[in-house]
Amino acid sequence: YEYGQTPEFGGSTDKAATAQYTYAFTGWDPEVSQVTGDAAYTAQYSSTVNVYTVTWNVDGTASISRVAYGEMPAYGGTPEKAQDHMYTYTFAGWSPERSAVSGPATYVAVFDAEPRSYNVTLVTNGGTVGSGAVTTYTYGTGVQLPSDVIRDGYAFAGWYASASLTGSEVNSISESEFGDRTYYAAWVADSGGDTPPASTGDNDLGRYVGLVLRALLVIFAVFGVGYLIYRFR
Repeated sequence: YEYGQTPEFGGSTDKAATAQYTYAFTGWDPEVSQVTGDAAYTAQYSSTVNVYTVTWNVDGTASISRVAYGEMPAYGGTPEKAQDHMYTYTFAGWSPERSAVSGPATYVAVFDAEPRSYNVTLVTNGGTVGSGAVTTYTYGTGVQLPSDVIRDGYAFAGWYASASLTGSEVNSISESEFGDRTYYAAWVADSGGDTPPASTGDNDLGRYVGLVLRALLVIFAVFGVGYLIYRFR
């Protein structure tokens, strides 16, 4: 440039971004002025910390957060996974393990699975479980139903899923089953015969009422006949 002219830069003042910063040209140092001799100017830039997208994948559902370079990403809350008929789930961490942000990242929630337990109710119909009583079972393991079941005057005839003691006899709960279970004991009188009905309070009351009615009928019959004989003598 000739003396007195104002120099102009004819190239690009762009500066390539890094993983950490994006740059914007702000001017020259020193400020450009008319030529009075040899001069050198240095481009000046402002820098902005880059912000990246972090994706959180929890049980197939994705959410995102925006995190600045160098910061540690944090998920808002505790990841949860709903239980199913097989397992309950507890959050165990992220894959991969969280680290300071240096670019876009995706984290997947990892859960520990615990097999679910279910209740077992044994209706003994007047009997008693001697050993091997079962109150719960665990999915994936199953359980054997007790065979040591006793009742005075009767022989144990197995467990049934129906209160009417119909269907197939049940000896165990398989490892693939789930849900609460209720089983009913069947009995056969020692002298043989059909399986007696369940021993319940309602049945006992019915038998008592029947006995009273039969007794009243006998009394009426005896005294009624006596009264008629007396009338016609």
